[in-house]
Parts: sequence; C-alpha cells; structure tokens
Amino acid sequence: MASKTDAAVSGLAVGATVSHAEHGPGRVVQALRGGRAALVRFDRLGKLDIHVGAHEVTVVAGPPKATPRVATDDPPAQVSAVTLQLIEALRLGTVPGGGLDLYTVGRESELAAIDADMAAVRAGQGAARMVLGDYGTGKTHLLEHVAARALEQGFLVGYTALDPVDVPASNPRRVYRALVGGLRHPDSTRGTGLAPLIERARGHEGVKARFLGKDPEGGLHPYLTPALRLLNRLDDVDAAPVLDWLEGSPQDYTPELNARFGLYGRNTLPALMDYRPWAHIYAHLLSGLAGLAHETGHAGLVLLLDEAEFFAQLGSENREFAERLFRALMAAALPDDQLPFSPDDEPRGGRGDFKTLPYRFTGHCPLYVITAMTPKPDTDAWIPTLVRRERLSELTALDAEHYRELARRVVDLYAARHPHLAAKREALAQLIGELMFKGLRAGSFGNPRAAVKFVIDLLDLSRHAPDRVRLVIDALKQLWY
Repeated sequence: MASKTDAAVSGLAVGATVSHAEHGPGRVVQALRGGRAALVRFDRLGKLDIHVGAHEVTVVAGPPKATPRVATDDPPAQVSAVTLQLIEALRLGTVPGGGLDLYTVGRESELAAIDADMAAVRAGQGAARMVLGDYGTGKTHLLEHVAARALEQGFLVGYTALDPVDVPASNPRRVYRALVGGLRHPDSTRGTGLAPLIERARGHEGVKARFLGKDPEGGLHPYLTPALRLLNRLDDVDAAPVLDWLEGSPQDYTPELNARFGLYGRNTLPALMDYRPWAHIYAHLLSGLAGLAHETGHAGLVLLLDEAEFFAQLGSENREFAERLFRALMAAALPDDQLPFSPDDEPRGGRGDFKTLPYRFTGHCPLYVITAMTPKPDTDAWIPTLVRRERLSELTALDAEHYRELARRVVDLYAARHPHLAAKREALAQLIGELMFKGLRAGSFGNPRAAVKFVIDLLDLSRHAPDRVRLVIDALKQLWY
C-alpha cells in the first residue's frame, strides 16, 4: 500500500482508489495541479466530488488498466478521433471532452439564454443565472455543457459542487479555493489552477497597465497587484507557495510569505483568512481574476456552483453567511440596477479599506456566475431575493420523445463507428429510447449520462451477443413497465 508521502510525490491520477481519514475510501475523478490535488468521489458521500490535496489521502490502488476490447468490425476511415473518444467516454459513463451537444436534448431555451449571457459577458457587462430543477432533471449535465461551451469560447472555467462539510457556502475562502484550485483553461494542455493564467500575465503590457500601476487611470487590486509584482520576479520553484496562497490554501500563511520575500509597504501580501463575513473580499478577488483573464486574451471567467441547495442544511447562522456569499457573487457579476437587493445594505467583514472593498473590481470584469440547485420549501422564498425572474432557468423533466431523440443520436453515432448496425438504427433508437424513458421514470438512472451509458451497453450487447438482447429487453420490460 502506498503512503501519503508516496501520493504527494507521485501525484494523484484519475481512477486511482484512495482512502481519507474522515471520508473513507473513494476514487479520483479529476487530477488537479499536476496530481498535487484532486477531486475525489468518496463512497459514503454519493455523487459529491471533494477537493483534497495529495497529502490528505492514502493511495490504495492505481488506476485500473484498460481491458482490451474485441471489436467485430474496424471503424471506417472517415470516423473522427473525436467520435471514437466520445463513444468511449459515453461507454465509461464519464464526461466527454467534447460533443456534449450530441446528448443534450430538450434544453434549447435554457441554452439560448446562456448563450445570450455569455455574449453579454464578452461585452464586459457581466451576467448571472440560477438553474433550478428537481433531482434527475439534468442540472449537473447542463453545467457540464456550459463549461464545455465556455471553454470553446475562450473563457476560464471554475466549478465546484457545494456541500456542508468540505465546501460549505458559509465559508467563502473554501468556495474560492475549490473554484480557483481546479480552474480550467481553454488550452487544456496548460494544466489547471492559476499557474497558466499567471504565466500568461508575466510581462504582459495590459496587465502592467491595469494591475501594476502603469496606467494612471487604472485601479490597483489589493491582492492581485502585490501578488503579480512578487510573482514577476520569482522562478517556478519559489512561485509555488505564492500560487498556493493565491489559490486559497487550507491555512493562511501570509506572514511567512511576507517575511520570506522581504515584503513591506504597498508590496505586502494581505491576509486570506477563512472568515465567514469575508464574502465581499473573495467576490472582489474573483472579479479581479476575471479582469486578469480578459487582459491576457481570454474572454473572461465563468464560475459554476452546483448543489447550492446544501446551504439549507446549515445552521441558521451559517446559512446567513451562505446567503451573503451568494449575494456577493451576484453583486460581482451584475450591475447594481440588475439586482433584487442593494449591495450597499449588505453587512461586510474585514478592517480598514478591506471592509469597504466593492464586490466588483473596477473596469472591464467579464464574470459569469451560475448556481444550480434543487428548490425546496425552505429555499423557495430566498430565491427571488438573489436574482430577478428573468435570470432563472427552471428545468423540467424530459419526456419520452426527448429520450427517443437522445437514443436516436447515440445510435447514429454508434452506427458511424459500426456500419453494419446502420440498417436497423431507427428500430434500435425507438426501442432503446422507450426503455430509457421507462428506466428513468422508475429511478434506475441517476442522470442522463447514466442513461446514455445504458444505450451504449445495449448496443455493445447487440453487437457482441445479439442472441441475448431480446432476453435482456424482456427482463427490463418486466421490471420497468
């Protein structure tokens, strides 16, 4: 068995089995920062993906080796590598790197609203949206789709699933850390987190003008300006702890950094504390990162917060601080006249100038914030106090025709890979689409991605063991109909 030290040295890899002192066993679903951190799906927490550092877990087993798959026919030469990768991702039930349009059905109006939002963000106006829907309506899938769309359009994307333990909405630094530590970039080869953005910012004239005081009209950012001044003179090794600090490391070690690098006066790094009343400070930081992204050639910054309904499980005091965070993010993304509350009336923590920091950094800050939640009786009254009606997207359950269309798309994709199935693809789509709908209504699939994996599994069975397909379908009909 590997030790925690081994995990920290070798890095966490997708698919590895790990053990955590508090959460127990789990599986790495996304490696972050070169394996120094990861999103882990722990068995006892269900679908929640928790951000952990390599030092926090023990690696029990490495990623499973792929099992060679025997194909009955070779793919035609014209089938693209993207298509083949998409089929494999769907077969494994994982989020594909592209092609989410393929199996996103019945969400035309929601995607039209999101496209309009992103156009507004590119124009520098900022945008925000709340996605509401019952369990199983595809909120997480929609956020995945938005993330892929945003990356294609040149945005940086931060995502986190909130939970009452590790990423509670009542603790703004922990939410900030989860969003920024796994920050995704349009060029995925550059890695995640802030390092690729800081690298682009080094020596950039626009960054000098806006963040480093070269432009008399530009305002300085209380966190990013001293951090950029310091990072511009450090190599990668010395920069690592500064990046950890700027990404909201689990403990604040600002005094150590200031002493280590001899910082004083206007170059001093300010504290990044885990204080609940600091929502406006972390909102100001995120809007500053949106501005930095724009100055370095990106379209802006998209922040996606899933499972927002978990804030309702917090105690009354923590729930109040969680509500402050949501309002702070909305105030950072939207002009005051588009908010259903007055930012000036919001209580703020901090001291001196930090207590009066605006939610939104000055100038062009293209920031888009989307929260997704399952509405409940104790949260319904809160929603209108956060966003106006036109910024709500309410997801309804897909109907049988939507799932027939979804099955048709997957079958068409599969038939492009295996042409001998093309002649019967329409009949397969009708049959499998009906089964998908019945299975979802019976609760056998937790989300649309699991239903799509079911389609691929049935198609694999029809290709490898066609004599068993009818037996399986008859058994499913007895179970679901």
